[in-house]
Amino acid sequence: MQPQLLPKALTVRWLIMASGSYSRASSALAADIQNSDLEDIEMCRVINDRIMMVERNFLSPYVSPRDSPFRHILLGSGPHTLKALTNHLDSLTTANPNADAELFRNQFAQATWTIQTCANSLAGDIWSLDNEI
Repeated sequence: MQPQLLPKALTVRWLIMASGSYSRASSALAADIQNSDLEDIEMCRVINDRIMMVERNFLSPYVSPRDSPFRHILLGSGPHTLKALTNHLDSLTTANPNADAELFRNQFAQATWTIQTCANSLAGDIWSLDNEI
């Protein structure tokens, strides 16, 4: 039996970009917290909203809450988690007959999109940010 090879077009470029976006956004949030008056209730509410949006976005929108009540991609269980993604990649590289390259591509795309969505939420409301040109 021949191992199922990953498509040549499949790269981790988008995942690296999403991870970088998340890293930059988390650094920006940490700086915002450091530079904020934490006695200001409204400011604390804005910061908390950003954090809670990220946590909400870690719940995979690609699985039904009925099928998988705990849809968190980091802490949950099921085929939508990052752990399942790495297990699927291991199955593909070891020629496991249950491995499916097309399913892996979909899982990989969904995980990447979820991480990018979390990064966008963590960055905050882009329309209210002061961007200097």
